Formats: sequence, C-alpha cells, structure tokens
Amino acid sequence: MAVSSVRMPIIDASGLFGKGVAPSRVSSAHLSCESNIFHAIEHMHQHLTGGLSIPALARHVGMSPSQFWHHFRHITSLSPSAFWTHLRMCKAKHLLKLTNQPIKAVADSLGYNTLRTFCRVFHRYHGITASAFRSSDGKCHGRTARRTAVNRIP
Repeated sequence: MAVSSVRMPIIDASGLFGKGVAPSRVSSAHLSCESNIFHAIEHMHQHLTGGLSIPALARHVGMSPSQFWHHFRHITSLSPSAFWTHLRMCKAKHLLKLTNQPIKAVADSLGYNTLRTFCRVFHRYHGITASAFRSSDGKCHGRTARRTAVNRIP
C-alpha cells in the first residue's frame, strides 16, 4: 500500500482551544491567535515529511517566531517541536500497523534522515521498538511510553 493512499486520522484540534474561556469573553486578538495556531497545525499535518522550522511556520501564519512559540505553547500545552514529534509518531504508528513498508521506508516517508534516529524516537515515544510494534500487530501489550507532555494529547 502506498504512503499516499494511507490516510492518517487528523487530531481534533478543536479540543485544544478555548480551555475554560467563555466565548463572550474572548477578544478578537485571542481568536486571531487561536486561528493562526490552528492553521499552523493544519500546515504541520500537510507537510509531515518536511523539516520543521519555527520561523517558517510563524511566517506562514503571519506571526513572529517568539509570538508563535508562546501562543502555540499556551494553546496546545506543547512546544511546536513536541507537537511535531507527536504528529510524526502517530503517522509512524499508523503506517507500521496498516502497511507492509519496511521500517526504513516509513522513516524516510516521515523525513527522518537515518533509521537509527527514527527508531530511537519511536522507542522513546511509544515505549516499544518499531519492529516489536509491527510484530505485535500494532499493539503495545501494556507497555507505556515515557510520560511526557506529548503523551497528554487526547
């Protein structure tokens, strides 16, 4: 199965926004920041194979890099790079479970320069190696990933 034919479920970003804020009390500037961050997340989803550049993402949504990082972290509770890793690891898990592509091809399709880097990140994130995950038919058998802010995303 080709990578382009495998659809990855998109994380519902709507739950990341407006935590505890009544809609009538939200300023237009706050809504604009949330909208910009939502567009950045969409852009990240569409460009999983490219390198992450915070300045480029900030330019894409019309913000300075420091504003972007601050608002992204405030709205999602994660840094842009941690969120990027989350997206890539979700896609990796999806591809390993649903395709027969070699692990190297999965790593390449997600923009990892080396198989070793991909395997290290996958193991740290999911608590299981990529090959063991694939051998277990996409189940982690009760093993849990290292507790990080990334693992708190629903």
